[in-house]
Amino acid sequence: MSRWASVIERCVVMIVVLWAALTSAAAAEAASINGVVQKGGTGTSTPVRNAQVTLCEATLNQPAMLGQATTNDAGQFTINSPIGESSSIFFATAKLGRGGEYAVVLGQFLPASTTINELTTVAAAYSMAQFYQSGTIAGKTFGLRIAAGMNDNIVSTTTGQSSTVMTTSPNADETNSRRIRCVLRGRWRTCWPPAPTARSCGRACLR
Repeated sequence: MSRWASVIERCVVMIVVLWAALTSAAAAEAASINGVVQKGGTGTSTPVRNAQVTLCEATLNQPAMLGQATTNDAGQFTINSPIGESSSIFFATAKLGRGGEYAVVLGQFLPASTTINELTTVAAAYSMAQFYQSGTIAGKTFGLRIAAGMNDNIVSTTTGQSSTVMTTSPNADETNSRRIRCVLRGRWRTCWPPAPTARSCGRACLR
């Protein structure tokens, strides 16, 4: 091996090591997420105040809680997280009171902003169905990340609206996928908040 080839090889090794170190440092850096909790759909949405929002990292068992916040009168919240990248996935829940709860799956990288509503809850329930254990999301990293990708195909976690996959061909109004999802979202909205005279309706609600 020539002297120049040896020098180039050493430089490449140093670059790889430096890149790995920088990537690791970035993952360890603290991050924050701003969001809003809302109900009633996207066209006529109303903010949910005093909702307790919890940011978690999914694990094989119980999730690691990374931070909590309570929404203001505009339904807004900010949570500071000790990490911005997960070895698994991030997700958040919003407790509405009287047993109601919304959820959103955020994926491997913590986004700068998110919306939590009925549609993100439907998407989370569908994509994470096989990982829902003992009242929370848990499972192996590989499967959780695949499921998080499925979640992104259903909803935009930033806006809380349908993803482009759902609103464009070959989906949109060409299949039943979008219609079924909207029915589920509407069913949740109809049933919440549960009234004492409509307890049977509560069984059909996503919780």
